[in-house]
Amino acid sequence: MGRGAVAGKADVLVTGDFALLEATTRLPLPVVNPRGLWDRLRTSKSRR
Repeated sequence: MGRGAVAGKADVLVTGDFALLEATTRLPLPVVNPRGLWDRLRTSKSRR
């Protein structure tokens, strides 16, 4: 689960897969759904 994202040094893993979304505590990066990514990006732009 998410090994490619971890190996590729991704900042965040975006998925609609409920099992991956539930496994967030076992992965070393944030796992969000597409809406969650949109919210993160929108908030980070407003902080600039």
